Amino acid sequence: MDGCNAGASLAAAAWFSPPVAEKLFELSGRRNEPVRPVRIADNLYYVGASDAAAFLLTGDRGHVLIDGGYEGTAPQILRNIRGLGFDPRDIHIILNSHGHFDHAAGIAALKRATGARLYASAAEKGLIEAGGRGDYRYGDHLAYPRRRSIMFSQTAKPSGSARSR
Repeated sequence: MDGCNAGASLAAAAWFSPPVAEKLFELSGRRNEPVRPVRIADNLYYVGASDAAAFLLTGDRGHVLIDGGYEGTAPQILRNIRGLGFDPRDIHIILNSHGHFDHAAGIAALKRATGARLYASAAEKGLIEAGGRGDYRYGDHLAYPRRRSIMFSQTAKPSGSARSR
C-alpha cells in the first residue's frame, strides 16, 4: 500500500470509528496544546489545555480544580495554576465531571501534586477506577493507566445527595 492509500485508509478509519479519531487527535497533540490561563470571572479561571478543559475555582479556605485532562495535561495545569500566582497545594478538592480520558487521565498526578480529595459521581467512579476501560462509548480504546492510589472522598448519588466513601 503506497503512502497515499495508507493515508486515505487511515482517514476513512478515523471518519467511521470515533475511537480511532479520538486516539489520532490525542496522539497528534492537537488536543493538548499549552494555552495561557484565563480569568473567566471573579474567582474562576481556565487552567487547561487547548482542548482539554480544566477550571480552578479559588477561595479563601482553599481551591477546587474541576477536571484533570489527559495524563500529559497535568503538568500544564499545574504550570497554569502557578502562573496565576496560586499554590497547587492549596487545592483541596478535585471535582471530576466524567471519567473519559480527556477529563480524568491526569487526576492521579494532580492528586499527588496537590494532596486534594477527589469527588466524582457514583456513576463515573467505576470508570475512573478502571482507567477508562469499559467505557460505554469508547470501550477500551482510550483507556489510561489504572491508579489504585485514587481515593474517592465522596460520590454524589443521582438524587443529588452525597454519601461518604
